[in-house]
Amino acid sequence: MGERKRMYVGFVVAVLCITGLLESAIAAPPPACQDDRNVRAYNLGYLKGGNIIEQAFNGIDRECMAVVEDTYFKDTVISVLQNLGLPEGASSFVVCHYAGYIEGASAKLQEIEDYCVGICIQDGNMIGQIATMFYCELATALGGLGMADYIPEGVLTTCGEAMVGACEDTFAAETAEYVSLFGDACVDYTGTDEWSLAQHNQCVYNPVEEDTETEEVDAGVDSGE
Repeated sequence: MGERKRMYVGFVVAVLCITGLLESAIAAPPPACQDDRNVRAYNLGYLKGGNIIEQAFNGIDRECMAVVEDTYFKDTVISVLQNLGLPEGASSFVVCHYAGYIEGASAKLQEIEDYCVGICIQDGNMIGQIATMFYCELATALGGLGMADYIPEGVLTTCGEAMVGACEDTFAAETAEYVSLFGDACVDYTGTDEWSLAQHNQCVYNPVEEDTETEEVDAGVDSGE
């Protein structure tokens, strides 16, 4: 095998390995996005959403206090996500790509929260804003019908009630005033079962069980049990 061909094969193998690693870290797609085509759309959106957050965080030199004190990070993220939108009658492929994008952005914000201490409420507010965009764009695009299976599970694993409360309050307030990228008001879709599901799924607190078990073991060792 020639040198150039060996390099090409090595490159392909490396790409496949990296792709496998990336996809293993992606949250499971919602029920409507689990066939092969829609999984690809969701996964691609997930990676793109996380990348937007990562770029914004790099833009403030990964300084945690800048997340709180500098509007650049929040303004950049919200501006990019606000310009996505979902057109009326969007296909499942497009909706799944959008769902992945939003979930990937939320998951990356959670990673930043794990990295930084003391920004629980700020992150909760931002996740609430992102959840508002997703729900309202979805509701106005689909006319409030068949939405439940497109709503992903939440990703909040740290902070607990401080972040949850901020997320829920922001979602409740902003969905009542949100107007989609195409000029459709979201208020008609608030207070419904789907609205409650979206608020719960995007803002629910899901602590990591492994960490809890580790803490219990460590506590037993420290106490001599």
